[in-house]
Amino acid sequence: MVNLITNSLHALQDKQFEEKLLLISTQIIDDEYEIRIYDNGIGMSEDTKKKIFEPLYSTKGFGVGL
Repeated sequence: MVNLITNSLHALQDKQFEEKLLLISTQIIDDEYEIRIYDNGIGMSEDTKKKIFEPLYSTKGFGVGL
């Protein structure tokens, strides 16, 4: 969770627009908990989206991925 929030904050820092938004919401659905993290940052390239769940994949020199 910390990595997801940190990544969202980094994406917002790179954004040049004035309105920067980070939303964290939770809900319970059929006895399961859902946590959503949304930002309106710069987004990810298609190549990054394909690799995002690979172990230790990162676009940052200091990152360790999800």
